[in-house]
Amino acid sequence: MCMSRLHKVLDNDGAAPVRVEDVEGTVTRAWLLALDGLGFVRGLEQGDIVSLHWDWVCDRLARSPLAWLRACTVANLNAVNTLAIPSPAATCEART
Repeated sequence: MCMSRLHKVLDNDGAAPVRVEDVEGTVTRAWLLALDGLGFVRGLEQGDIVSLHWDWVCDRLARSPLAWLRACTVANLNAVNTLAIPSPAATCEART
C-alpha cells in the first residue's frame, strides 16, 4: 500500500528542499514539485501541514481537509488491519 504522510514544515528559506517533521518526530528534507519551474505548492511557512509522497510535497492542508484526511486514513487503516488475511498495511498503526 502506498500512502502520503503528513508533515509539519519546520523552515523554508525559499529554496528547495524544505525541512519537515513527521508525526513521529523524524526530521527530513522534502522537495517541492514543479513543472517548468512553477511549483505546485508555493509560500510554505513554518508550521504549515503538508502531505508528502516519496519525499515530495504534494499539497498544503488547511484545517478542514486535514481533519477529513486524518479520519479517512484511520478508517482505511482500521479496515485493512482487520482483514482475516494480513496485508502489508497491517504493519501500519492507525493514529488519531
